[in-house]
Amino acid sequence: MKKKSDKFVYIAIIIVLCIIIAGLFLQLRISTYQNDFLQIDLKVKELTRTLNLPLIKEKEIRGRFFLPELQQEKTLGIPFDYPLDKLLLQIQEELSLRLIKIHQLEEKDSKDQYQILAKVGSESRTTHTLRFILKKIKIALLIDDFGYSKGGVVDVFLEDLNIPFTISVIPGTPQAKSVAEQAHKSGKEVIIHLPMQPKGKFNPD
Repeated sequence: MKKKSDKFVYIAIIIVLCIIIAGLFLQLRISTYQNDFLQIDLKVKELTRTLNLPLIKEKEIRGRFFLPELQQEKTLGIPFDYPLDKLLLQIQEELSLRLIKIHQLEEKDSKDQYQILAKVGSESRTTHTLRFILKKIKIALLIDDFGYSKGGVVDVFLEDLNIPFTISVIPGTPQAKSVAEQAHKSGKEVIIHLPMQPKGKFNPD
């Protein structure tokens, strides 16, 4: 009976020791990760201040259960007049200068936006995801005063330019109807231009 009791005591001691060791290991891991994260976070903030780009969105992602992993996502806007030709290289140099490990750095150019994606952190893990986004501006192109003539130049605009644009036709001009029909067949948008001028002398005062 005593041997059984001693056996249970030994098992209980082993279990308690395992729990203590696991707790200490987890605490050490959390402490190490938090220190790494805070150091990298300070450097990332220095980077964003240096680039002087507006912060659009910021989000933190925490690990589940006992996992200490903490990640941060930042989305920064790129102004339309910002020089893009050296931005990727500048980001890479600024990160390397601060000894931040670059896990991923790439450009993505889509129809609606240009984006640079950077995943950075320590040697063993990603702590920050940075997105630099330039929203593309849409331009409406209107070519004015069609209808006076029809020839090679008009054909270039209506047949050869494979881009969406609108032409305005002045009604009553010799080629107004013909140009409008040709433009419509070529998939161009057609509007009427009605010149409006004062009958008398214009007085700005």
